[in-house]
Amino acid sequence: MENKIVDIQSPQALEGLVPFIKDAGYVSFDLETESLRFQDRILSLQMTVDNVTYYLPFTTIPELREEKPFKKPKPKKGKKQEQEAPKVIQEALFDMGAISLDFHKIEQEVTAEVEEKKPLFDNFENFEDYSAVFVDFDECRAGLKAIFSDPDIRKYAHNMKFDAQFLIYRGIDVLNWYFDPMLAAWQLKEDRMSYELKVLIKEFYDIDTPTFKQLVGDRYYWELSDEQMRKYACDDPVYTMMLADKFKLLIVADTAPFSVNTGWQFFKEQMMGVA
Repeated sequence: MENKIVDIQSPQALEGLVPFIKDAGYVSFDLETESLRFQDRILSLQMTVDNVTYYLPFTTIPELREEKPFKKPKPKKGKKQEQEAPKVIQEALFDMGAISLDFHKIEQEVTAEVEEKKPLFDNFENFEDYSAVFVDFDECRAGLKAIFSDPDIRKYAHNMKFDAQFLIYRGIDVLNWYFDPMLAAWQLKEDRMSYELKVLIKEFYDIDTPTFKQLVGDRYYWELSDEQMRKYACDDPVYTMMLADKFKLLIVADTAPFSVNTGWQFFKEQMMGVA
């Protein structure tokens, strides 16, 4: 699914989008936030409708760049800790009866194998010049309420309760929680190791995309360039719709190949209803 991105550069542009979303009858959305605490600031909101993602970055991003420009790096490991790792590997080789093997050669081969399997995220580097136009969240309240508080607009989001609580805390009700791929993934396979969006999109669509930790590392999210943030943020509601389309078919058809499936009625009444 090709992701066309349109920047929302004013509250008026957001309000102009409302009739279009109402006509579509659904929206897939995602938030980027300062932290996991819903009292902290919302950095951007992304909405996907009909293969177009609308990106709404808030003035909280430049505020945080001013307040907390750089994350203090974690203390590096001491020499003793750094030197112990090869020793552990050597001891393991002895335990396997590999005393005669060239340790350095093995280390090089293992490193090369890991590097070969490491996903490449080149699409998050070397962007053309791009500067976001940041919008004040409070000035967007009317447009956001018109979308999220409308019970006739179906809402799609991955781990929806996380995103919804940020909006509800700010007086914006989120009505018609229609589909959460994280809950659908659990219903289809309860013993899954991970329900993260990036893990699921890799499993079901073979798309390599960095997790938040892989992309940000030890930095703050707002230390990324405007275009890196835009690309990362706008991928999520698209992946949400892709997974929702696939998972809904599995649930409705009751043909999940990996577990006993209890059907669409259970998903709507129990999974989404309880959420």
